[in-house]
Amino acid sequence: MFQSYLIFEFAPDALELQQVRQRLNGWKQALRLGNRLQFKFSDPEASPDATAENARKIQLWVRLEFSAHERLSYHQWLERLRSEEPFKRNLVRVHSLREPGFEQLEEQFRALR
Repeated sequence: MFQSYLIFEFAPDALELQQVRQRLNGWKQALRLGNRLQFKFSDPEASPDATAENARKIQLWVRLEFSAHERLSYHQWLERLRSEEPFKRNLVRVHSLREPGFEQLEEQFRALR
C-alpha cells in the first residue's frame, strides 16, 4: 500500500480555494480516482497550535492511497501535486506511510469535515 498525506496552507482567498477544490474534483472524476485521492479543508479556528502568522491560513489535507500494483500512478500523483500551481507554492509537508506518527495523521484527517 502506498499512502501519503500532503498538507497545503492557503490564504483565505475564496476564489483560489474554489479553484483548488474544482481542480481536485475534476481530476477525481475525469480520471476515476475514487478513494485514491481524498481531500479535506481544515478550519483555521479549530487548530490548537495556531499562531498569529498562520492563524488565518486554511489547510488543505490531501490523502493519496494507491495499492501496491499502482506504484507508478502514486508517484505520478505525488509529483503532480508537488509541481502544479497553485499547489506548488503552498505545500507545507508531505507525510508517508513509513514515517512515525502516521497513525495520528490518519486520525486527524478523519476528524476533519
